[in-house]
Formats: sequence, structure tokens, C-alpha cells
Amino acid sequence: MQAEGGGSGKIGFWELVVTAFFAVSGGPWAIEQLVNVAGPYWTIAGLLAIPWIWSLPIALMTAELSSGSAGTGGSISWAEAGLGPYFAYSVGTWLNFSVLFDNAIYPVIFLEALQECAVTYLGMGELTPFWRFVLGNVFIWSITYVNLKGITAVSQSNLLMFVTVLGPFIVMVLIAFAILPVQAYAHAADTLPTIQFGTFFTALLWNTCGYDALGPLAADVQNPARDYPRAMFMVVAMVTVVYALPVVIGAAVEPDYTAWHTGFWVIIAERIGGRLLSAAVSFSALTCSVGLYMSLLAVGARQLSCQAQLGLAPAFLGRVSPANVPVSATIFFSAAASVLIMLPFSSLVEKSALITVLVCFIQFASLVALRRKHPAAGDAGQYRIPLSDRALVVFSLLPCALVAFSLIFVEVSTLAVGVVMVAVTHVTWHALHLKDRYTSSKASLALADIDLA
Repeated sequence: MQAEGGGSGKIGFWELVVTAFFAVSGGPWAIEQLVNVAGPYWTIAGLLAIPWIWSLPIALMTAELSSGSAGTGGSISWAEAGLGPYFAYSVGTWLNFSVLFDNAIYPVIFLEALQECAVTYLGMGELTPFWRFVLGNVFIWSITYVNLKGITAVSQSNLLMFVTVLGPFIVMVLIAFAILPVQAYAHAADTLPTIQFGTFFTALLWNTCGYDALGPLAADVQNPARDYPRAMFMVVAMVTVVYALPVVIGAAVEPDYTAWHTGFWVIIAERIGGRLLSAAVSFSALTCSVGLYMSLLAVGARQLSCQAQLGLAPAFLGRVSPANVPVSATIFFSAAASVLIMLPFSSLVEKSALITVLVCFIQFASLVALRRKHPAAGDAGQYRIPLSDRALVVFSLLPCALVAFSLIFVEVSTLAVGVVMVAVTHVTWHALHLKDRYTSSKASLALADIDLA
């Protein structure tokens, strides 16, 4: 699947940065949970350290592999080129499940923020299940419409939402630094927390991943070799600041970490800047969920469409519009999300996090394999992580070790889901003779995936 419109990529550097920001973060929402289980100081330390040993390796891996890609398969294309069709099918199937769960998470976040606004500012009661279903589907299909207009519409919408999401937090931080005494920042140490390490560690990893989601946009980026590494470095730094600074001023306003909960930024904003700033932060939460869903739907649909075109998913999911927008895959994911929004939020997050672990191993194995297969790729203008082959193996082991360690804290029922998912992938690969389908479809498909030679 080529760039939309059949020509050169349409996403510039800043559009790639903003799309990456929404794919990874979308703002400091959900960071309140980290403070609640570990206290502000441990949260700040984790947010400053983890991005450089976890996020940056994933970001640079994405930059190297995407800068050599002219297709929209992302991890599927990388696994196919580096490890073969079986792993392409495996990672594609797992990512499709991940997109299904993730795309149901963000409408739920939107509904929670909407209900909070309705109760706080309009004096309304809680939303009934019927209205949650109706408003959730309005959210899903409105964003689906924008996605069907093409990647340019998505990236331009994200630029507008970027200001709306971060603006209130920038104002909140500036006011806090202007009015709060220095002594206020020391109060957070008055109560030493009892750290819930398992919850803290897994939530920290989940909140700082997602850079690999930018892989499927390679065909739509104007200059991948130049823009991907620059964008990845910028977004890692940006997300670190966007997460850590609000926690610093939030701890000065409310040093009792046990009082923190999801949506606590609204209360912090009201204490700092009054009801108007609180309302602006509330609106930021609504906009954040829109940007997250819009970006991940665009990425997931392109991955699924590529998988279908390789013969590794039902053919109808590979259908695209005249402008090469993955129409069938986009509608498929949104239709699934419209049903899955009724599942509990915690269940969705756990399953999504487990899939992230499985995919991480294959992504870094693909990176090492492709580097060895095509040692001269950097000479052709592709970005290369400035490490030798042996150093690259060590570099890849660090994030893989972190995600492997996180499995210690996963519920047994969630691990069972992962085992079943891997088993089903293996069985269907052989039972459906997908290797034969892959071979025949690849021969007849003009698909520009990775050309590293």
C-alpha cells in the first residue's frame, strides 16, 4: 500500500511529531495513577529515567526501520523482511488484537471525562449505559469519518488538538511557578509512600511506549530518513517534560499522594487557577482522547490493510479507496470498538500491555536481523542507529529485559490469554496454509515494503 494519493508522502516533520505525540502520550492523563501508587518523587524519578532506557530504544528502532520503508506495514513489514512470513503473520495478528483493545480504551476515557464535566459544570447525573453506548459511538464514528478523509486530514486535525491539549497545562505550570513558594515543593517528602511496585512499573512502561506505532506511516512521510530520527528524539524529550512538570507542581499543591486519582488534574487546576482553568483542563481530557483514537486508528488500519494485501488476513480488509485510504480496515476497527467500549477499562489495558510485550521481542529481533542482512543500508541514505552490530544486540536486550520483567506482575488470567493467543496464531498459520497464500499474493502484489539493499 503506497502513500495516499499515489505520490510522495504528505506528512511533514511537525505533523509527524504531533501524530507521534498522540500515539505515545496525548498529555499527562493517567499519570495520576503513578503518583497514587508510588508518590510524586518516585513518579518523577521514573518519568525522567525510563524514557531513556525504554522509550528511546523503541523510538530509534522505529526510526531505523521506518526510514528504510516505503510501505505501510510497520512491524508487519519489518518482521516479514527480517524474520519471514510466519513472524509477520504473528506480529500482525497480535497487533490487530492490540488495536482492538486500544481503540476501545479511548472512547471509554472520553466518556469518563465527559461525565465528569457534566457532573461538575452542568450539575447532571451519571450517564446511563444507554447514553454511554450512544455517545461512545458518536465519538467513534465522527473520528472514523475524519480518518476516511485521509492521513492529511488526520495529521492536520492533530495539529489543532495539540494546542488544545497542552495549552491548559502550560498555563497551569506557569501560574504555579509564579505563585507557589519554593517551600511548597518540599512538602511532597513529608509522607514517604509504600510503593505498589508492580502496578507502578507496568503503568510506567505502558505510559511511555507507542513509538513503534509510527512505522505504518512511513509511506506518507515526505522524508523518512531525515524526519523519523529527529521526530523520535523530540517526542521522547517532549513526553518526558509533559509528564514530569505537571507532577512537580501537582505535588506542591497536593503533597498527599493518597488523594491523587484519575482525573485529579482538574482539581489541581482549580486550586491553581480557579474554575476557568479547571474547565480548560477538563476540555483538554476530551480532546486528548480524540487525538489518541484518531492517530491509533490511522496506524492500525494501515497495518491491517498491509497484512491483508500480503495474503495474511481476509482479502476484503485490504481494500482501499482511490486515494489509497484503507477504508475496509478503518471501518472494521471502528465497528469492533463500538462493541468493545462496554468492557471494563482495566481489562482492556492489561490485555493491550501484554501484547506490547510480545510484539517488542519480534520488533527488536527484526532490527538485528535486518542489520545483519543489509550491512550497507546506511550508505544508501537510510538512518542507522550509531552502534556496531554487537552493540545493537545489547541495545536491543535492554527494553526486551524490561518487558520480560514486567510479566512478573501480570495477572495469571491475562498471561493465559497471551498463551492462547500465541497458540491460536501458530495453529491458524498451519491450518489455513497461510504460507502458500503469502507466497502467491506476494508475487502478484506491487508492494514496496522494506528495500534495504
